[in-house]
Amino acid sequence: MIDINDNCPYIVNAGQQDLDGDGIGDVCDPQDNTDSDGDGVIDIFDNCPNNPNTGQEDIDGDGIGNVCDPQNDIDTDGDGTPDIFDADDDGDGVNDSDEALIGTDPLVTDTDGDGTDDGAEDYDGDGINNDDESVDTGVIVTDVDGLPGDDIVTVFTGCPDVSSDLSPTLTIVPSSITGMSTINVKIDIFELGGMGSDGLITVRLPVDSKITFTYDNTLTDFGLFASLDNANWTYVGIVGNFHIFESNTVIPSNTSSTFGFVAQFDPQNTEGQTTISLSVEFGSGSECNFNNNFEVESIIYFD
Repeated sequence: MIDINDNCPYIVNAGQQDLDGDGIGDVCDPQDNTDSDGDGVIDIFDNCPNNPNTGQEDIDGDGIGNVCDPQNDIDTDGDGTPDIFDADDDGDGVNDSDEALIGTDPLVTDTDGDGTDDGAEDYDGDGINNDDESVDTGVIVTDVDGLPGDDIVTVFTGCPDVSSDLSPTLTIVPSSITGMSTINVKIDIFELGGMGSDGLITVRLPVDSKITFTYDNTLTDFGLFASLDNANWTYVGIVGNFHIFESNTVIPSNTSSTFGFVAQFDPQNTEGQTTISLSVEFGSGSECNFNNNFEVESIIYFD
């Protein structure tokens, strides 16, 4: 090996090994190139120097790799948030504190194995599913309906004569597409009860692998629809199987708030129809009528 091509011109190293890729061969590199666990990452850069982990996975971002982190990095529902930071470990729509209260397993979506997820069951038998009586982003037992008792274990006895009633509508344009397409998604939240909202409003949109978007809180219109109130709404991110949007802005009685986003729809080499549902979390914003909290829209698509 001639000197100009030799990464250690004064020390024999026919293989030219350079583990850290700095252009200086291992045998003459003043930097310690020891790789104690043999995973191809030298110790000074290895987040688990004594445990092989070529991918250097570190789900909680604390600089200690998953394989040697004394902190539990398990992510039961695979939503990218380790259980120790996740309010709803199994992603069934019922927060862990509410699950403890009703005796279901926060790490199992269907505790009793009857084929129905814990969130879709109704513990107190009041006709409202568990996931609609639980704030899945909350870390304490849910009590937002304004009535005595924790929501998930207390039978809902009805709304006061005058109470906030939030109801959503979902509009998707275009609703029939071919190939990779841009769609506009508009969400209106109407107050129908004659009393303005009070407190945090939570809106849930199921995750669909065909639809991707980036929420822009500066967006004011699509050019086709009325103005958007995106600045009043925050995209929290994906929680369990839902995109979560929240707002602390009051929706006055008998008015509405509108937000939306531009998305990409990818048919993924298929054709058919996909149904998109939207819901206002029961009790959020002090709303008190669960009968009109849902909206469904369809997209017909061709490859």
